[in-house]
Amino acid sequence: MVLTGITWNTKLSLLICHLKRCKGIEMKLIVLSFAILISLKGIAQSCTCATEFEAVRQYFEANHPGFQTNFTEKKLVTYKAGVAKIKKAVGAKRPKEDCLVYLSAYTDLLQDHHIGVSSNISGLKRLDLSAPAALDSFKNSAAYLTKEKIAVDTAQLFAYLAGPKASAAEGIYTNGRLQIAVFKSKTKNRDFVGIAIRSTSQLINDGHVVLELKRIGPDKYFIKYHLTGFDPAVIRLVSDLKNGEIPQIGYAKIQSQLSKTTPFEFRELDAQTNYVRLSSFEGALYNDYETFYESISGRITNKPWLIIDVRNNGGGSEQCYYGLMPFLYSRPMLLDTSEIWVSPDNIRRYEEALARQERDSVSYGSATLAGTRRTVAKMKAANLFSLVLETEDYPSEPWTYDSVTTHPRKVAILFNRGTASAAEGLIYYARQSEKVVTIGENSGGYLGFGNVMTTTTPCGGYTIACTTVKYRTKSKNEFIGFSPQYRAPANMDWVDFAKGVLKGE
Repeated sequence: MVLTGITWNTKLSLLICHLKRCKGIEMKLIVLSFAILISLKGIAQSCTCATEFEAVRQYFEANHPGFQTNFTEKKLVTYKAGVAKIKKAVGAKRPKEDCLVYLSAYTDLLQDHHIGVSSNISGLKRLDLSAPAALDSFKNSAAYLTKEKIAVDTAQLFAYLAGPKASAAEGIYTNGRLQIAVFKSKTKNRDFVGIAIRSTSQLINDGHVVLELKRIGPDKYFIKYHLTGFDPAVIRLVSDLKNGEIPQIGYAKIQSQLSKTTPFEFRELDAQTNYVRLSSFEGALYNDYETFYESISGRITNKPWLIIDVRNNGGGSEQCYYGLMPFLYSRPMLLDTSEIWVSPDNIRRYEEALARQERDSVSYGSATLAGTRRTVAKMKAANLFSLVLETEDYPSEPWTYDSVTTHPRKVAILFNRGTASAAEGLIYYARQSEKVVTIGENSGGYLGFGNVMTTTTPCGGYTIACTTVKYRTKSKNEFIGFSPQYRAPANMDWVDFAKGVLKGE
């Protein structure tokens, strides 16, 4: 019997190997953990939504660092009420595809933007359609012939989607291979539908329904993704739909895609003010950013005011903003403390990561490999169900530079709810500088937890993505975000407002 990639003997061994070091409350937690494992073994015998929900709940309660350390009595009361409400819903007879909606609602209770539950896409069986006979057979099958198609007047549809009446969710989306027109649905079981309008696939024709979206919250949708060529051919997920992107399946609005071709920009606004836009900190852009910062260095230091615009920057790699920090620096900046939650499952997840890195050591590099080995050793040496520092010397000395630049004298950072994760890291450090003022609205609140590890539910239908690391300070702002010093007025251009703030108007 294997549960979430771990044999029962391995789980038992992990518990026993720590037994001598665990006393009092730790011993009780071990007994509780073993009881959970036995319970999960029983869960795996049946695959209803209720049993999958119970497995997800137990996994997060045992392994999520925020649940273990951040939940006050007040939060716990709210959490338990939410769990009871969801359990009542999943206990009723519901269509099978609704289950993911409830699993996603559960993860919201934990208030960690980086966690989630999704359909186990890796469990789908790809059809082998490489042979012409197999392709013809599939295209003549009932599954293919009955796939929903919607005939539309594309000229009228495109005019509507480009006009003022189209909602934020509507538009033309693409993943680079397929273009989809998303518009209001005429059927009651969905709010929006997405049909193919241009495809490189032999299996998807114009008019084929590719997406179905049902709104389940502000900017949040239950999505059915009809991926022709797979069996089963429908992937179900819950996703935010912000800034023209459906990140889980790699789709973005055409105009959003175009903006991504220029993720950074420098402009001289007037004789005193420079402007820098940073729209993405995607890790692959690191070298481009280093070149960009070097190219604008002389121009930034020629003016007293600087505006840095990270609105709708969803994050990526923290390193993408390091080259900008010398211009913001005024005094040593305190680093946050990161800690790993030690549990049998989390140890196993890091062991699995280490095995992957060892198999492909060339791609990961020796430094990453050595770091993961140290982490695994550290977790195995620690008491179960405790937090340990991610590295021995963490937190290290404050972040410092040798000198403070004369210009810019004052820096305004613009951010909004679309500013998240690594982009919030920039805010975290920059707001410690005496040069910096912050302007806009609360940031997204994607900054308190990290190091996401994945596993599958006992029935294999869903993938669980659970964070393993907690930041002591930043976790207090998870879901809340950072508040700006100046709220940007709704009826005024934010850049103009920032110029006024910098100049003391």
